[in-house]
Amino acid sequence: PADLDADTVCDALDDCVDVDGDGLGNGANGNTGCSGGTTTDGNDASATSCGDSDNDTCDDCVTGTFAPGDDGPDLDGDGLCDTGDADADGDGATTALDCDDADPSIYPSAPEVCDEVDQDCDNDLLEEWADVNLNGVPDCAETDADGDGVPVGDGPNDDCDDADELAFPGAAELCDGIDNDCDADIDEELDAVDWYADEDGDGFGAADGPHPNNPTCEDVGDGWVQDDSDCDDADPDVNADAAEVCDEIDNDCEGTADVDSSGDSICGCDGVSTPSDTETECSDGLDNDCDELLDLDDPECAGTGCTNCQSSVSGGTDATVLWLLPLLALRRRRPQSGQRARHSG
Repeated sequence: PADLDADTVCDALDDCVDVDGDGLGNGANGNTGCSGGTTTDGNDASATSCGDSDNDTCDDCVTGTFAPGDDGPDLDGDGLCDTGDADADGDGATTALDCDDADPSIYPSAPEVCDEVDQDCDNDLLEEWADVNLNGVPDCAETDADGDGVPVGDGPNDDCDDADELAFPGAAELCDGIDNDCDADIDEELDAVDWYADEDGDGFGAADGPHPNNPTCEDVGDGWVQDDSDCDDADPDVNADAAEVCDEIDNDCEGTADVDSSGDSICGCDGVSTPSDTETECSDGLDNDCDELLDLDDPECAGTGCTNCQSSVSGGTDATVLWLLPLLALRRRRPQSGQRARHSG
């Protein structure tokens, strides 16, 4: 006689023939002696399968029982099938309140994240985030490659060119051959402008330099600008934004060389150095602060220990020479000792 489960009891007399030892009998004598009740094991060759559709352990959907047909996913592992479970994802919110009972990160009062998912189930994706293109999705969850504050897209309020920060809905239309305000019109209601060659590449062109067929709103390409204030388009250091320096050149194109915006000279009293408030060098032979005191004679150089310093200037003559002149004159007037002897004889 057969003894499939090798329990030394003939199957004909065995009230629980359970080959795989999972507590489910294979049908002998109604399985009245099986720990799993009278349920028939549909796969008595595997202790982890009872022959149902998902080949699970058969007890994942009814706690403590083995019931064929009570089959399905159990996402929260509570032993109840999700189809009848009040909280399928185990996030603490019942199915009636949870707007996505398959995702444990989504439930009423869950922390909202800037994306296109309603984590807190309040039907509001925006929360505190901005939505400048009015599409119901937070701007921070959309692409804004050019950083102009408007996400890219095909909608009427979306950025039509996410590679140009000057092009977005509501932008000012510029005379540049580009649809800046994303209304499908280019340079509408704008006056054409003149373009000038920028031959030295400093961002400024010269009024008398070469230019295309002016005026136009078309973008004429690199090397052309709308500013014609450059007074020397061969020198990139000369333009309206340049700083004026003491070099006999009108660096800032204001019309006069070596003067500041107030008309004052920026050159020193020697015509070369830039005047300062103090004697900045005590051994350079220059009157840095234009007070007619050179180097060591200037009180500001006192105590510097300079051994190779110049003296004061007055009218272009070295002061040292000035105080020596009276001594030289006195020496010329005094007679030699021999001459005095001849006169006395």
